[in-house]
Amino acid sequence: MQVSRLVERVPSLPALPSLITAIRPGRAGREKYDVYGLPPIEYGDGGLWMKLGNGDFPMPLRSVEEVKEWFRGGPSSVYEESILEIFRELYPQRDEETGAFLIDSCPHKAVNCALTFTPTRYPFIDEVPGTSGRLVFAVGGCGGAAKSADELGRLAALRLFGQWDSSYDQDIFAVPGNDGKAVFGMHGNDVRRERDRSRTEEGSETADEKEVREVQA
Repeated sequence: MQVSRLVERVPSLPALPSLITAIRPGRAGREKYDVYGLPPIEYGDGGLWMKLGNGDFPMPLRSVEEVKEWFRGGPSSVYEESILEIFRELYPQRDEETGAFLIDSCPHKAVNCALTFTPTRYPFIDEVPGTSGRLVFAVGGCGGAAKSADELGRLAALRLFGQWDSSYDQDIFAVPGNDGKAVFGMHGNDVRRERDRSRTEEGSETADEKEVREVQA
């Protein structure tokens, strides 16, 4: 949402914090769905853009081809309208003369995105095999990357330079070995439930893992 003109009428807009919340009953039988939003950020085109998204689409992508097709296609008009509805709920200011939502006068664009989940429920921050530590990746945000991207990127840089300073054990973010459980074909919520169940039964969750899980939740 391009809000450059809106800032003139709502001066408090640039001071808004980032947000992540569940604000209404979800679709597809889910109790709630998450919404995240970023405050206005100036981009290369000189405009102020606000980014907002949600995970309210019951459409697991189970193959590389499905992922490619999803990103090559245009955004669903249904979900695009649902995002606009959320904008109106969060920023309900109206034009005094017409009664229209001020946010509706702002240019906007919608793009497809995807949530990626790992078998461990934690992001992977690890080195690419065979690179002797010269190449590190950070993948698998597990639905929390939008709010945690800065810190995940920082940890990846520290991992690359061997300067890990986090209170979290570096091994929590490592890719499991050959005994790691395959995630393909499972929805992220199924992965989390299965992992939490097995951890509870085994009593093997460490204090660090528990803290990371609670922060991500």
